[in-house]
Amino acid sequence: MIPPEFLHIFAAFGLSAAAGFNAWATLFIVSLAARFGWLTLSTPYDVMASDPVVGGLFILMLIEGLADKVPGVDHLSHLVHTVLQPAAGAILFASQANVITQTAPFLAFFVGALVSGGIHGARTLFRPVVTMTTAGHGNPLVSLAEDVAAVALSAASILMPVLVLAASVTVPIAAILLWKNQHAVRR
Repeated sequence: MIPPEFLHIFAAFGLSAAAGFNAWATLFIVSLAARFGWLTLSTPYDVMASDPVVGGLFILMLIEGLADKVPGVDHLSHLVHTVLQPAAGAILFASQANVITQTAPFLAFFVGALVSGGIHGARTLFRPVVTMTTAGHGNPLVSLAEDVAAVALSAASILMPVLVLAASVTVPIAAILLWKNQHAVRR
């Protein structure tokens, strides 16, 4: 049996990673899950379950979702989100990691921002490549894939946090093996 404290930490990592793909969708899903009692948020983050916050996050999710599908506008959106997504990751990590947040709140914020910011940074570097190679036509598809990743990772983090641990081990290993395979083929 996995101690609940560990499950909260797994969920914290998963939610902050999901925020790196789409902060507003992840925050909306977490606020909605808390609103319906499917997820318990630490104080003071439990305010995210209030109706005004749920509604505001829904509107922000729609705006960001549309902006990220338009070539050119998506790059501006990524620039703005360079600050917002790590902040969202920090908030989401702290809202879940009770043990860490109570003993070292700065550490919870730092880890959450680092995880979310790292993913956001990688996708921000990747997007111009997609824009150049597809004349912008691939951007909406990549954006949609990022949205799906955020929703799936958020759901998994809330419903099955152990899955996040398994994915955090297997996905990087698979990526390294794939990269090595591609690199070996080029030689």
